[in-house]
Amino acid sequence: EMANQDFVMEEIRRIFADLDYWMDYRVLSAEEYGVPQRRRRLFIVAGRIPQEAFSWPTPSSRRYTVRDAIADLPEIPDGHLVEEVRRPSPERSSSYVQEMRKGLRGHAALVVWDHVTRAHRDDDRIAFSIMKPGDRYTDLPAELRRYRDDIFTDKYHRMLWDEPAWTVTAHLAKDGYKYIHPGQSRTISVREAARLQSFPDRFRFAGARTHRFAQIGNAVPPKLAEALGRQLRAALQAS
Repeated sequence: EMANQDFVMEEIRRIFADLDYWMDYRVLSAEEYGVPQRRRRLFIVAGRIPQEAFSWPTPSSRRYTVRDAIADLPEIPDGHLVEEVRRPSPERSSSYVQEMRKGLRGHAALVVWDHVTRAHRDDDRIAFSIMKPGDRYTDLPAELRRYRDDIFTDKYHRMLWDEPAWTVTAHLAKDGYKYIHPGQSRTISVREAARLQSFPDRFRFAGARTHRFAQIGNAVPPKLAEALGRQLRAALQAS
């Protein structure tokens, strides 16, 4: 697979060279750039400025977890549709949360937006309640498995507090079973998904709840985009 990827990338490099652009590519891991999520994505940079002016962003030594990202958010049930929730003053917020809340003033500093969830079936609530963090579908008792467990081994997956989240994808628009809250018997809210993607709390998401989940899952995490954007700006300013 890597050999095939390299072949494709070299073909793209040749096409850019024919247009007098240099091209470089790299797989960047979001968790290395301040995002509380394991997410690897391929990035391509091309330009006509001197190539030596550009360098890839340097990974950060700080790693964030699901706990760092969402533990301060108010506890809510499944099927919660109230768009604006009063946020209790946590005794201590992680440095990540402080960054996500930065710039909020007045009323906005007292509330959380988009903290809405899907409603679940009774049997799902029971299944979620007995799952330990890290448990998957196959860890459930047989009577609570309503899907084939030879195919849907990852159908349910309860998140871990003290690890980065696994990749947040647009499949959240269909269901959130792979993103079961580590401490509450429900799947994650729109705001929790946004926090795991590193969207600051001042960001609002448009449309139906499913559309909001898709917007978040499809996005490049803002903190990763920022790290790459800073390098591109520095390269342009230096050329």
